[in-house]
Amino acid sequence: MAMTQEDFYSLLDRYQNPLFGTIYRMVHAWEEARDLTQDAFVNLWKNYEKMENQRTALTYLYRTAVNLAIDLLRRRKFVPSRLETEPFQIAEDPHDIHELFEVIMKCTMHLKPKQKAVFILRDIEGFDFEEMARLLDMPVSNLRSNLHLARKKIRQTLKAHFNITREYWYDV
Repeated sequence: MAMTQEDFYSLLDRYQNPLFGTIYRMVHAWEEARDLTQDAFVNLWKNYEKMENQRTALTYLYRTAVNLAIDLLRRRKFVPSRLETEPFQIAEDPHDIHELFEVIMKCTMHLKPKQKAVFILRDIEGFDFEEMARLLDMPVSNLRSNLHLARKKIRQTLKAHFNITREYWYDV
């Protein structure tokens, strides 16, 4: 049974904001994230009659949006972030999770686009590997490799800029 217009609008209402959040975390730009989210829904609208159900449509929607974000990141020229031009200060309270989250998100700016997508989908959004494999059309082994490399790069960046060691993580 094909997805209906009502199903499409249900997806729009339910997933527009979460999808925007995922894309924003990838591209770090409000307007671009909004445009990419809109483009993903437009693509879904154009193809909604081909979708078997909402689950198929949701996979298509996320796949489209994440691929659009990856393409955008690949087209961008590298511009040094604040992380490279001025030092950050981390709160004296190591339990300030919001500040630590912001620092980690800034560290993702140094990841390759696929690594960034995998890190955000897995560690920030909580997708499991099977969902990510469908979304990114990538074998689980490649996902695990990209996630390992992303985490390693983030650890290196944190250590270089904040002297954060393994012991720090055990204190948090």
